[in-house]
Amino acid sequence: SACIKAGLSLEMPGTFILSRVYKKKKVKQALEKGKITERDIEFIVRPLLRTFMRVNLFQEEEITPPDKLDMPEHQKLAQMIAEEGMVLLKNDNNFLPLNHKNVNKIAILGPNASKKFGKPFYGGSSAVVPPFEITPYEGIKDYISDKANIVSEPKDADIVFLVLGLDHGASFLLNFLLNKEGDTEGTDRSNYKLPEDQHHLLSETLKENPNTVVILVAGSPIDVSDWYDDVPAILNAWYPGMMGGKALARILFGEISPSGKLPVTYPKKLEDHPAHKNRRRFPGDLKELKIYYEEGIYVGYRYFDKERIQPFFPFGYGLSYTSFEISNLVLDKTEIQGDEKFTITLEVENIGKREGAEVVQIYVSDDECSVDRPPKELQAFEKVYLDPGEKKKISIELDKEAFEFYSEKEHKFKAESGSFTIWAGSSSRDLPLSKKITFKE
Repeated sequence: SACIKAGLSLEMPGTFILSRVYKKKKVKQALEKGKITERDIEFIVRPLLRTFMRVNLFQEEEITPPDKLDMPEHQKLAQMIAEEGMVLLKNDNNFLPLNHKNVNKIAILGPNASKKFGKPFYGGSSAVVPPFEITPYEGIKDYISDKANIVSEPKDADIVFLVLGLDHGASFLLNFLLNKEGDTEGTDRSNYKLPEDQHHLLSETLKENPNTVVILVAGSPIDVSDWYDDVPAILNAWYPGMMGGKALARILFGEISPSGKLPVTYPKKLEDHPAHKNRRRFPGDLKELKIYYEEGIYVGYRYFDKERIQPFFPFGYGLSYTSFEISNLVLDKTEIQGDEKFTITLEVENIGKREGAEVVQIYVSDDECSVDRPPKELQAFEKVYLDPGEKKKISIELDKEAFEFYSEKEHKFKAESGSFTIWAGSSSRDLPLSKKITFKE
């Protein structure tokens, strides 16, 4: 009843384990006992019905013909998404991209090199089954088929691509029963590091060939601190989808420059993360089977900023094969009032020798507020594509929403009059440009 009165209108579907605890009979019992009213139920149902109508769920479903499900434009889009999402975490001395003319023998190793993740139930209810899937091994092999040879031993290779990461394939039940380091719904990883067998594989591979590029295939951060200094390059490919192998090969060999940015913070150690500040938060009270979520608004980079904790890789971080310079930050107004808008302009220049894209990130700080707020919050970003030597001026428009916070006292979003700082840069910890602006209610 408390959940319904608070506006919660969704629950876990199905009949498996915990989902049986809730269900409509509980709602009926609460209604019969007078804990909720029909008006309470109508209040939470209306938004659902409006959504159903907007997406035409009340109309007869149209089935897309099979020959329209796997079109070239679909494949092109899937490849573009994979390419633009991969994040280059390390690239010592421009080790990447590789020139295939200088590479004769390549080893493509690791548990995720040939693993396909697009299968029923892989990852749990978020599973997507594509018409096909190009693995990292297949993508790299196809790219170099007439340029280099594939070898199986690290010592025989000029370059080793070691594809590591997590197991998105096992179901949550198998992960629980077998104590696997899975990356799926229903279970938590037991630690932040690579699975032990993969760490051993990496160590042994580096003994035979230090020219080893680590490719991470996973849906969440992995602790790289133990081996970061031992490898020349690290690329986070996430779960790159059906065209992932082709996208990966194009990045490794310089057909395109990586331009992805981290949507998460990589802590130096797990205890730096707010969810692991104490055992009350994780693993929680094992007797009562309760985990306490006490972070409030301080999740991700907001917590690291507030506590002044240095991350291993900050939110918004990501390298490129070229270099960029962001300059000339200008606000068209120094003061706005009410619903007025203001425009941020700045220049982005590619000062390197390769084409690439930079993601310009805009953060806002509330210089003085009546409530506790994060030191800064991301309010806008824009990806800018540039040829070598090219410079572009970009404009980003903001309004009072960039200054707002949710007032628990007034039960609404509001912006207080006062001074705010606009920050611009390439990550949450690389913001060299700033300007002040005043807002009046």
